[in-house]
Amino acid sequence: MPPVRRGPRAKTKIRLVSVWATLLLLLSICIWRWHHVSMLQSTPVVVTSLQSSDDCPYPYERHSVDDIKKGQVPYLFGGERKPSCRHCSSGATWSNFCRFDNALPGNPACGADRKKWLIDGFLERGFHDILTITPCDLFPLVKARNIWIVGDSQSLDLSKALQCFLHEFWDLRLNNATENFPALAPTLNQLRSAVCSDFADNTRMCYLRADQPHTVLNLVLPILSVAGTPKDLVILNVGLHYTPDYPSELGKIATAFTAQKLKLPHLLWMDTPPQHFHTDFGEYPRDSSKPPFNCWYIGKAENKDPLTLSKDHQLTTSDPKYQHVADGGWRNVIARPLMLSAGIPVLQIWNESMLLWNYHRDNGAGWECTHYCFPSAPQVWVYHLLRKLQELNRV
Repeated sequence: MPPVRRGPRAKTKIRLVSVWATLLLLLSICIWRWHHVSMLQSTPVVVTSLQSSDDCPYPYERHSVDDIKKGQVPYLFGGERKPSCRHCSSGATWSNFCRFDNALPGNPACGADRKKWLIDGFLERGFHDILTITPCDLFPLVKARNIWIVGDSQSLDLSKALQCFLHEFWDLRLNNATENFPALAPTLNQLRSAVCSDFADNTRMCYLRADQPHTVLNLVLPILSVAGTPKDLVILNVGLHYTPDYPSELGKIATAFTAQKLKLPHLLWMDTPPQHFHTDFGEYPRDSSKPPFNCWYIGKAENKDPLTLSKDHQLTTSDPKYQHVADGGWRNVIARPLMLSAGIPVLQIWNESMLLWNYHRDNGAGWECTHYCFPSAPQVWVYHLLRKLQELNRV
């Protein structure tokens, strides 16, 4: 076939198309680079000096490990903001509580001694990262969003730990959620508790009490479908108050969030934390006895110490009887694969919490082995939340 000959106009047209194609390619590359750099910039960078940026309105001076060894209290464990502190001398109830120094009956603070033992333990294990993070690592990841913490009393403790870590950004007030969302008052009032706290830069955290999955399905989901947005985040756990319908109802929750992912907030499922009652696997005694209790590490009932926690937070055992404990406890063995198979990320906080059997609290009626004192496991959950958000932010 003879070659096709094109006239001047056709050649000009081809050259113009080629130029436009080149321009579009360059524009696409610029957009991709801008998006990629934006994602990287939104992930906090570890530095050793003062952190200050538009994403963190209150700068923090990062502590070194040597600072901690010399007695500086980590920010996550109640240390005051350096170089200056907004709320230190305010005398506000929350400001005082978030130092975690006063261990009294009915007060969930561990007290100064146990706080020191905990910090020393992390130093001894080489778990230094948890001691040197600052609120400026976390705040840019939640800024200008509603953070919905949904679940039972363990989720309530997570919300308190977050409020304390970010208390310099907070106005130190707790509002009934009906003040923030008056149109939803009839539904919000059916929950045992619904409170919100406002932080800098249009950031808000709301805790919605839900002990059972059916409460999430019947009350929380309708609230989130109106008050939530796709840029918001839900941190959910309803594992402690187990019922036979738990697996099927968790499946319904996962299906609802995935089916409405363009409308509902992002869902992050949180592990059910371990208990440390003096039973084979730390579970609440079947005789339903009342406090005070003696809390012990799992295995103590058989005079065993069957679990080992590695430096990379992995839990292992050489005893088959305790394999389900090493795998995260039977509740999490049910929930994790169900959520992950639906594309829902899991905040795994079980392993590090296992070590903290002696950090439970006196609830006013004596020691009990479900809830933890502050600072201890709830602060570990905040650390793992930070790392999980950073991980998701890079995807």
